[in-house]
Amino acid sequence: MSLLIRPAMPEDCETIAYIEKLCFSSTEAAPLESIRERQKLFTHTFLVACLDTTIVGFINGCVTQQPHITDDLFHSTALHDDQAPTQMVFSLAVHPEYQHQGIAVRLMHAFIEIARMNKKKRLTLTCKKERIPFYEQFGYINEGLAQSTHGGSTWYNMTIDFPENQ
Repeated sequence: MSLLIRPAMPEDCETIAYIEKLCFSSTEAAPLESIRERQKLFTHTFLVACLDTTIVGFINGCVTQQPHITDDLFHSTALHDDQAPTQMVFSLAVHPEYQHQGIAVRLMHAFIEIARMNKKKRLTLTCKKERIPFYEQFGYINEGLAQSTHGGSTWYNMTIDFPENQ
């Protein structure tokens, strides 16, 4: 089986929502309606990973003027602006049956490349403490505790700056 990474399509949204619910707590997971809205709007920044025709993972996020993720971004796409300097990662998830096979790594590398190609100044996300080393392998810098308390959790700001796009 070969892994294909491609833009998410409207017909992918139910599978994406299912994977999201498997990988995040009920208070953190985006509902299907939000995933559909993001897929329509984040045309360049919503990717799925497919093994043959099976969606096994995805990554998505808005583009905004803000330097870090705040909780309001999870609930409204109003601040999305394709021309803004900051690419965000809202979700990176791989179906549990396919984890630890390098799929999340491939999705992240593809997302980093898209941010560079789109001349973004930075790529940012929030993660839980135990996930910090995973993101550091891509060059993310831990910038400390995030303002976000999404889902009632404690998050850390992780950022990659692209000096070539400054």
